[in-house]
Amino acid sequence: MPVRAGQILVRTPSLEALATLLGRSLRRQKVTPGSARTLAVLYQSGWACVLEQDRVDFGLARLLSEDGEAHALELDGARFFLKLRSSWGGEPGPLRQEPVYAGPLLPVVCDVEQEAWDFLRELGVPPALRLCTYEDVRLFEAVDGDGAQSGLEALRLTLTAAGAETMLQARLLRGLPPERSEGLSPPARPDSLVESLAGESLALEVRKLPGLLPTAAAADALAAVEEQAALRLCLELGPLLEQERLPRPAFAYETPALQELLPLLDEAREARPWLTRLCHPGVPAPLSHAGFALRSRALLAAAVPDARVLRVHGLLLEVRHPGAPDSSLLLDLARRWQAVLLGEEPEPDPARPAAPSPLVDEVDQRLREPLLSLAELPRSSFLAGLLPTLLAEGDAAFFPSTPLVAARGPERAPFVGLLCDAAGQLRPVDARALSAHGLSLEAALARAEENADARTLSSPGGLHLFELDHGRVAMTSFGDAAGAGRLASASFRALLVQLLGPDEVLVATPTRDTLLACPDSEEGAAWLRDEARLRRSEGPFPLPGPLFSLTAAGLRVTPAHRTGQPE
Repeated sequence: MPVRAGQILVRTPSLEALATLLGRSLRRQKVTPGSARTLAVLYQSGWACVLEQDRVDFGLARLLSEDGEAHALELDGARFFLKLRSSWGGEPGPLRQEPVYAGPLLPVVCDVEQEAWDFLRELGVPPALRLCTYEDVRLFEAVDGDGAQSGLEALRLTLTAAGAETMLQARLLRGLPPERSEGLSPPARPDSLVESLAGESLALEVRKLPGLLPTAAAADALAAVEEQAALRLCLELGPLLEQERLPRPAFAYETPALQELLPLLDEAREARPWLTRLCHPGVPAPLSHAGFALRSRALLAAAVPDARVLRVHGLLLEVRHPGAPDSSLLLDLARRWQAVLLGEEPEPDPARPAAPSPLVDEVDQRLREPLLSLAELPRSSFLAGLLPTLLAEGDAAFFPSTPLVAARGPERAPFVGLLCDAAGQLRPVDARALSAHGLSLEAALARAEENADARTLSSPGGLHLFELDHGRVAMTSFGDAAGAGRLASASFRALLVQLLGPDEVLVATPTRDTLLACPDSEEGAAWLRDEARLRRSEGPFPLPGPLFSLTAAGLRVTPAHRTGQPE
C-alpha cells in the first residue's frame, strides 16, 4: 500500500543528548492545561527519529534544530501528499509541499514516496528510521529476561500540564520500527492481492484523487507514478512469493472524474512500453525469484551440461566447478532477473536451450575461467570470505579442522572446518591457504565465526521459527554455506537457547547448509529425527552427524539411544 509517514529526523550524537534537547524544547511550547502529549524516539548511527501520534510538529522541529539540524516530514502516498521542511540553527528553511494546488485543480502529481525516500537517503538517515509513523513502532523493555537486547535505542516521553506546571516523564526502552532495507527504492506493499474474473492474480494499489480534473497532463503524471510504483511492487514481491509468476501490478483511483480520466490514462500508459507490457493481460506477468531460479536451473541443465547446479537459494545458484570437484561457482541472478523484469533480456526458456541467452553465455564464460587459488587472494578478501562449516570425519582428514565437541563411543561428533566464499567462488580452506595468509587454524576459525555472526545479524530472516503441534521448531535457510557451521558459534548457540529454551534444545545438522532445532521432548526428538533423515536424503552436502543437546551451559552429543539413532 502507499507509504504513510510522519516524523522529525534530528542529527544528534546520542539518545541522551537528544532527550535533553527534546525536554528543553517541549517545555518551551505552550501546553493546554489538562492535556498530555506522548512521543516516541528511536536512535541509530547519529540520527534520532521523533514520532508523535496523529501529528508532525513542525514548530518542534525548528526548536530541535537550534543545536544543529532537524527535518520534519509528513507523507501520505495514497493522496500524493508530501510536506517537508528542514531547519538549521533554529531557522526554518523553505516549505516544500506536494501536490501544488491551483484553485480547484490538481495539475500535476509526483512520486512523493520516492521523493521522500531519496531525500532521507541523501541525508544519510539509516534505513530503519526512514518513513515511519508513531503507530508503526513497537516499544518494549530495554532488557529481556535473559539479559539480551534487540531493536534500537528508544525513548518514550510523556508531557502533561496541570495548571501552570508542566511535567515531563522519560523512559528508556528499545524500539522495533517497520522493516526497511537500504536501496534506491522505498518499501512497497500492495493494498491487497486479488484475483480478476479471468483468474489472473493482481497486486492492487488504491489512491485517492479529490479535485482532480481529467487532463492529459494529469494522466501522464499518474502513468509516470504508476510505472515507478509497479517496479517497486515487483521488486518487493519478487523474493516473497513461491509461485512462478508475480501478481500483476494494478492501480485503482477514487476520484469524481474517474470515467473521464480512464481513457486519458490508458493513452498515457501506452506511451510507456514497459508499463504497457506489464499491464497487458495478453503478456505473461513477471517471473518471481522462485520462478526465475527454477527456469534458469532447467535452462543451464539443458544448455550447459557442465554447469551442475548443486543448490538454489532465492536468486543465488551454487554450481559445481568441473575443473575442481570440491569447489563451486556462486551465481547471483539478481541482475539478470531485474533485466528480464524490465524487458532488457528474454526470459530463460528451457524448451529452447540453443536460443541466444545472456545467462548461458555468462555461465559458460565463468566455467572456462581458471580458478584463482585461495593463496593468491588478497588477504582482506580471504578473511572476509571465511565461514565455518561442519565436516564428516573422513573429510576432516584432508582439511585443517577441529572436533566440534568431545565425544566418545559411537556418537562421533563432526569436525569444524573452513570454507572461503570470495571472488564468486566457494572453496574449502586447506593448510596452504592458511600458511599463505599467516593464519593459525584457531585464528581463522575465530574470524569465520565472526563473519557468520555478522551475516546472521544482517539477515535474521534466515533463521525460521515455526509453531508445530508439539511446539516451536527452528531451521536455518541462509544464502551462505554456513547453515550447519553456525553451530560452532557461541553467539548462535545462545540465540537458539534464548528462542527455544530455557531447558535442553535438540539440534541436528543433516546437511552443510541446514540446521534444525527444537525443545527436548519425545515428540520433538521424533520430529527432528524424521526431518533430519529427509533433509539428509535430499541433500546436497549430507552430513552423517549425530543429534546434539544444547543448553546455556554448553553443547554435547546426544546418546543414540535417546533419539532412536542407529548405534
